Amino acid sequence: SGPLPPPTDIVWSNITLAADNIETRTLLADCWLWLCALCWTPLIAALQVVANLDEMARVFPFLKPFVTEDRYAYLRSIATGLIPVTLLLCLLALVPILLEYLAKSYVGLKTHSSIQRFILSRYFYFQLL
Repeated sequence: SGPLPPPTDIVWSNITLAADNIETRTLLADCWLWLCALCWTPLIAALQVVANLDEMARVFPFLKPFVTEDRYAYLRSIATGLIPVTLLLCLLALVPILLEYLAKSYVGLKTHSSIQRFILSRYFYFQLL
């Protein structure tokens, strides 16, 4: 079975969970992640639409001069390029946090290294999308 992990690597709150229970929860977590991955692309597309300055000016009238007047063209180009990217990065920053919660609290992985492996392998697929 291999060498034992050091005591600092063990998640002691998950130590009593049965291995078959962890396997079942891992399978369910992977199914949930596939469902999230299917919803990921429409979510990103919706984020791009919401981040569009013309849409934002329609919702927030105080932005109307910023969109229509030529003196704000430079700022408008910066905002058009930065707002969608910033929102996407914020959304991507939440994924590892949610994966860690899923691995530690739901799946019940027993070592911090296995939790990190779970996070990295699943986050890789989200970045491929």
